[in-house]
Amino acid sequence: MRWTTTSRFGTLRKYQVEGDVLMVRCHDITSYAFSIDDDQNVISVDPTGGPMFYVGQRIENGDQSWTIKSVMYHYKNKDQAVFMFGI
Repeated sequence: MRWTTTSRFGTLRKYQVEGDVLMVRCHDITSYAFSIDDDQNVISVDPTGGPMFYVGQRIENGDQSWTIKSVMYHYKNKDQAVFMFGI
């Protein structure tokens, strides 16, 4: 399943769900912040313009919803970032 939204600055956010993985590609960002738990696991990511994504968050699209269980991957190259979450 794929869909798009925009950040609060109007920049593109592309979502893709495959099996138990949610991938979010954020366009036109300058940076992103992340936080870690006591075991050094990344538990949230927050690209410029948002939205913030965090473990326990419910992501909805239409009549479907998923809960983020883990931050599996985060990477930024130039003005894009890719985040992968276990759902």
